[in-house]
Amino acid sequence: IERNEFLLHYQPVVNAAGHRMGVEALVRWHHPQRGMVSPGEFIPLAEETGQIEQLGEVVLKASCLSAYALLQLGYPVNISVNVNPRQLLNKNFQQTITQTLHDTGLPAKSLILEITESAIVNDMERVGKVLEAIKTLGVLVALDDFGTGYSSLTLLRELPIDILKIDKSF
Repeated sequence: IERNEFLLHYQPVVNAAGHRMGVEALVRWHHPQRGMVSPGEFIPLAEETGQIEQLGEVVLKASCLSAYALLQLGYPVNISVNVNPRQLLNKNFQQTITQTLHDTGLPAKSLILEITESAIVNDMERVGKVLEAIKTLGVLVALDDFGTGYSSLTLLRELPIDILKIDKSF
């Protein structure tokens, strides 16, 4: 993080009808000696070392800045950003979102926060409160990789989910 070695790649997001909905920010680590390091390697390391929240904030801010730049060029785009469970349950998460939107100028309606089922099932009541608070900002919430874990339809009924991203294996 200190050496600014993380890069963002953007993947198109399309709906079932094949219409482009926006882009998803994907973080990659360009290590000076090892080259591109898989997120499967560095995300667990960031979690273990307690840097996952800092990395998440870096990705959030850079993603919002990119989306705002496109908006200024006349290309309104929704930007999806993955949220780690530790970020989501941080007591300052709503403030982080608010501050990032303010600092970058991106309208809240252009931001989609992607959460996974695993982030929800361990503390559904608390996550529900956090998501409700985020929704008051105007930010959209997507449930990512639905079908890979618990896959409970109860989640869809009880939580303020705007977008359901179904895993291809489902």
